[in-house]
Amino acid sequence: MSYSFNEQDYLLSSQYKSADKLKARIALHEKYGQGKIDFHRWLFEHIDIKDDARVLELGTGSARVWLQNRTRIPQAWDITLSDFSEGMLAEAKNNLADIDHEFEFRQIDIQNIPFADDSFDMLMANHMLYHVPDIDKAISEVKRVLKPKGKFYAAANAKGNMLELRQMLNDISKFFPNDVVVNLNNIPYTLDLAPSYLEKYFDNIERFNLNSQIIVDKAKPIMDYLISMIDLDKLENLVSQQEQEQSLEQALAYINKKLANGAMVIDTKTGMTVAY
Repeated sequence: MSYSFNEQDYLLSSQYKSADKLKARIALHEKYGQGKIDFHRWLFEHIDIKDDARVLELGTGSARVWLQNRTRIPQAWDITLSDFSEGMLAEAKNNLADIDHEFEFRQIDIQNIPFADDSFDMLMANHMLYHVPDIDKAISEVKRVLKPKGKFYAAANAKGNMLELRQMLNDISKFFPNDVVVNLNNIPYTLDLAPSYLEKYFDNIERFNLNSQIIVDKAKPIMDYLISMIDLDKLENLVSQQEQEQSLEQALAYINKKLANGAMVIDTKTGMTVAY
């Protein structure tokens, strides 16, 4: 079997134990993305909330949305940043240490938000709902803690996002034991599926799209991205070091072969929903 992105034990023990794997994926976008606007700044431009809002972000990760918009954060916002992973919260705290704004940091499972009803003017959950075992429960909790006129902002990838890279991950999986590679097929929450979850709790749902491309002509950044989808701790327990190295060498050789005829073009299809 392969790992699903919503297996919480895997998320805490490997995928988000630290920020390293997330950084590898972000690096591919930042260094080789062809978009004219930073994704996190684009997200921020769609926020329409009063200046003295109480804000909760769920799954803040490395807090890049706040880091990239450091000069645009209203001083009167009361902001709580949360994540399921202590390691990611530590990364977020470190990244925001020099920003002139106070943040509260909390370890929170979106399926059980530890705040009273009607507590927040805005909730944000970016690229994280596909990690949640019970998405319906999570969104019901979001709705519960939102004030009656509050808004829920949630970024997600659309159908077909980075299909070329997902296919390559499937291709190189043959070089590894069959239970160490993350399964990116049948992702339970996408931008396209969002309304089917949100319409049960919200009357209004708006969708915003941001499509672009990544063009990369070097094997290492692709390899780094793909390795971030492999449980190396599990691999180490299953096979010898020599076999591990052989698997990685085979994967790298495969990527180099694919790049022999030119750069790899990867279509990115992402965006956000606003529910209220």
